[in-house]
Amino acid sequence: MEDVLFDLYIAETEIRENSFVFSNDSLRKQQLLNSVFKKHRLSEQTFDTSLVWYNANLEKFMKINGKVTERYTLLIENLQGEQERLKEQSTVRDTTFLYTSPAFLLQPALRSTIHAFRSDTSQLNVLKKYNVELLAMGITDSVKPVLTFCIQCNDTNFIHRDTIAQNGLFAKQYSVPGNRQVESIYGHLHLPPKNEHPVLVGNFVLFQQETTYLPTDSISTTIGKIK
Repeated sequence: MEDVLFDLYIAETEIRENSFVFSNDSLRKQQLLNSVFKKHRLSEQTFDTSLVWYNANLEKFMKINGKVTERYTLLIENLQGEQERLKEQSTVRDTTFLYTSPAFLLQPALRSTIHAFRSDTSQLNVLKKYNVELLAMGITDSVKPVLTFCIQCNDTNFIHRDTIAQNGLFAKQYSVPGNRQVESIYGHLHLPPKNEHPVLVGNFVLFQQETTYLPTDSISTTIGKIK
């Protein structure tokens, strides 16, 4: 009975995850359930008779059902973990770098407090999403660089300003709403007036990234293969 209930749990999962198919095809649903009975060389009538007996012996049934639930829960957890692993392996990231810079210092003492950048417009793709990443060191409560990021379109400009408030990795994505044509990406990183301490900036990059996923099996499909 434990094995039969376990396989019925699996069949019900497939029916539930593909409700758009089974809701309009009662014959297909019954065929799936019949395949479970056929696997265990059991008729549906015999199964129903057994349930009547277990109804009068609920303690035994609850013990069996508890084992089935544990097996089913473990199966689903393992399948979900495998799906995540396969999804990560099948992720394809196509990165286009629009701007890269060697490490530099923003030095108030030398009046070198601005680092400007401009993208290679020939590399702009249709995604209209732009990522900025950099590593910053030397930031204190009173020394905080500001990133100004400008997206020049054919009809308007979008200007974003973000304060880099802590040391370490800074990452931000900017995008363009609507169907506007992007003509240029530019901006600068600067220290506001009255700052006295230098800030080291490394790995300063501007890029676009297109992420795609190769198809992977759903839980119900994987369960179907197990059966």
